[in-house]
Amino acid sequence: LAFTRADFEDLAKLGDPADVAARFWPKVEELLVRVNQLQCMRDVQITRSRAPGPAFEVQQTRMRVRAYHWYVFNVGGREEAQFKIGMDVRYLRMGLGFNAELTPGRGSRFTPYRVARAFDAFREAVSRRPYAFHQLALREDLRVEGHEAETDDPMKLVAWLRSADVKAEKWVFLGSFLRPDNPADLLVLGDWDRLLRKIERVFDGLYPFWQFSNCQKAHSERLRAALDLPEDTPDRPIDDYWAEILKCLEEARKCSATDSTDSRPVQ
Repeated sequence: LAFTRADFEDLAKLGDPADVAARFWPKVEELLVRVNQLQCMRDVQITRSRAPGPAFEVQQTRMRVRAYHWYVFNVGGREEAQFKIGMDVRYLRMGLGFNAELTPGRGSRFTPYRVARAFDAFREAVSRRPYAFHQLALREDLRVEGHEAETDDPMKLVAWLRSADVKAEKWVFLGSFLRPDNPADLLVLGDWDRLLRKIERVFDGLYPFWQFSNCQKAHSERLRAALDLPEDTPDRPIDDYWAEILKCLEEARKCSATDSTDSRPVQ
């Protein structure tokens, strides 16, 4: 069996993170091995060509544990939209997370700004493909953790995303939730094949939006570097950056032309 009602009952008794790791790592290990075989996770690594290897590192040290809670996320996901699977006493969840919290020892002081750019790019992707996102949210019952009542249908979900401030929220998780007190969800939780199909549908559906977000964020950061902009400068549409770069290039061309026509031999 994959995850049973007894697993959730056991998790509710484990207030020591070390006990959570000891109890659940064997199942998490099997879960990650299976998830890494999904085509959408291979596609993630192709998009993230700078990160060879599996999407999820199958190492116990990569499993994050808290009291009554564990979670894992894909390689390199700290400063971008991260594919995430986690479990607490209420449910097992799968989806995309945006972690804009400044964590001592992890990331840099610019992490919240980088994650905010990824979140803004994700919202742009949703606005560009509203029908696809609406269908995905409806089919997989996507919601925002901690804001379930405000995001319990696709229209409300899109409205919430449009107005959300990820730096103020610190953490935004958009995904699907399987609850042990729901008989239909319990059937999925307990069967590896059904559970993997569910994870694949959610991840595969979110992949195009993640891909756009990841690529737009990368373009934005390259352009910002070209313009030597501080990380905490408010972000702007990518077209604005291109316009500024073209302006700089034009000014440089004029200066070069002036230098060549005004040059005189030194007397």
